[in-house]
Amino acid sequence: DVEGEPGWYRVGLSVVPHFKYMGADFTLSLKGKLDKQ
Repeated sequence: DVEGEPGWYRVGLSVVPHFKYMGADFTLSLKGKLDKQ
């Protein structure tokens, strides 16, 4: 839960440096909010 914002979650995912998956290099970055129903 995000402090001061009950019912909200802060989502953050970062993978650095690039890593190989199925022979392809890529960087994964995800940031956002999920509304808890």
